[in-house]
Amino acid sequence: MITRYIHSIQTTGPFENIDPALVKEFKSGFPPLAARRMTRLALLIGKCLDGISILPDDSVIYATTFSETMCLEAYLDSFPNPSPLMFQNSIHPSGLEQVLIARQQPVSEFLPFAGRRHVMHAALIAACTTDKARQWVIASEEQGTWLTEKGCGSPTDFAFCIGTSDSPEQAIGKITWDPEASDASPDDLLALSTFTLFQHASARHKVASYCDSLGRVLIEWIA
Repeated sequence: MITRYIHSIQTTGPFENIDPALVKEFKSGFPPLAARRMTRLALLIGKCLDGISILPDDSVIYATTFSETMCLEAYLDSFPNPSPLMFQNSIHPSGLEQVLIARQQPVSEFLPFAGRRHVMHAALIAACTTDKARQWVIASEEQGTWLTEKGCGSPTDFAFCIGTSDSPEQAIGKITWDPEASDASPDDLLALSTFTLFQHASARHKVASYCDSLGRVLIEWIA
């Protein structure tokens, strides 16, 4: 089994139909030109990372299911005369990359994950297996409109960041990966989405996640 120790957790949201004044407040944390180009997803992540010092040699792990939903909706809404600008916006750097670029934050290891049922299970395994001494597991979603109604967007805005390391000193929790686990227990979650982990981590609930061929990931809180 491999263990990483949790030293911090920061969250933003959840917000449903977020107040535009709050979005404006989030923009104030960035240079005006950069803020104008950033998606709401990036602004949520930026707010969540306030006060966090990511070092160049840290491992940055990013997970999302729906990514920049609003940009994709805007591009698709532009058909049958697709907008080149909306297309460009729909494929720009991920929410976290926008934040790192705006803050001129160098990173030597960036591990992005996209998916639904097991996206956070995979991201937590990445935190356990990287050879970097410190890890940041960051996830976020932005609320959509008609894509959400079709099951292809998040019903809420939220972001969270879990800071981990190899050291147990002053840890508030731990993540343990057992790659040899071959059967699910009654307490295991058989899907670990971004929002599910956001809910459990925010409340500091124990999380046990199992996935065939990927074993069991366990999150426990010490303090």
